[in-house]
Amino acid sequence: MKYIKVIFIIIVIILASTFMYIGWLSMDGDGDGLINGTEQGGWDIQIYYANGSVEKRHVNSDPNSRDTDGDGLSDSEEFAYIGSLDPSSRDTDRDGISDYDEIKTYDTLPNYQDSEPLYKDGLMDGIEINGWNITIKGETRHVKSDPFTYNSDGDELSDYEEWNGSNGFRTDPESKDTDGDGISDGSDINPIWNVKIKVELLNFTLLSSPGNTSRPYFHIRVGSNSTETEKLPSLSAGEEVELNESVYVLDIRDYEGNFPPKIIVYAFDNNTQETRSTIFGTITVDVSLDINGSRSSWTGRYTDYPNEQIFKTQGTDGILFFKVSTIDE
Repeated sequence: MKYIKVIFIIIVIILASTFMYIGWLSMDGDGDGLINGTEQGGWDIQIYYANGSVEKRHVNSDPNSRDTDGDGLSDSEEFAYIGSLDPSSRDTDRDGISDYDEIKTYDTLPNYQDSEPLYKDGLMDGIEINGWNITIKGETRHVKSDPFTYNSDGDELSDYEEWNGSNGFRTDPESKDTDGDGISDGSDINPIWNVKIKVELLNFTLLSSPGNTSRPYFHIRVGSNSTETEKLPSLSAGEEVELNESVYVLDIRDYEGNFPPKIIVYAFDNNTQETRSTIFGTITVDVSLDINGSRSSWTGRYTDYPNEQIFKTQGTDGILFFKVSTIDE
């Protein structure tokens, strides 16, 4: 009789456990740790978009599926996440990165499109992580930025501005100087090319000569760089010469404060010399030719970047036409 009671008690315990398990299954049909009532009734979440707007959304999950959206996170994990996620969407915040990857791989926020903690750059995490293509000096380069940093490279442009091309050019958010010309992207007039100034001498007319004939040449200065042109053939007063092949390229520090660049053209006569006294003694130099009224130099600015601009200067000794444009290298 004693053994019968023991067997009876064991059977009761087994039956009770079975009924409890069946009851638990009826409460959590898929065994994901979230009861059916919560899965069916759902819960409220908030999604924070990169443009600053906030969306409130009511979501629910399939009580017969452990991972309703198949993103690798169980429905209970999505429910338990701070702020909660949408178990029916692989990418709750629609930023281009799945909820699983945001939590498990990148440590970004799956309900915030833009995960910067303090100063948000307005660029979605998916764009920053996956990157984008830019063209530098004619070549395509794939670049990325840090989803936790407002300005990944510490230049004057946010990552969003570099992606969006807010200054007219899409640049590398991980390089202060995308084109490597020594000027940071935020200050560079063209951050994907090194801009150089091209001066083309077009035509010169000698009006008068210090001697019987003159052999003109010019000294061209753009910013802090300068060059001396080839000497023209000897000319008599009244003679004109075409100079279409006289092209000179000068580099310039192409930051915005240096544009429009100042250009100075000096004119000299290689056929006539004069002596000058200096602290080092007497020297002989070529005489100047007046090409700007009674002055031997012309000063102006190239204001039509990036278009070409034609200039004319006339003085008592001659008339010079020249063209200024830019080249990208």
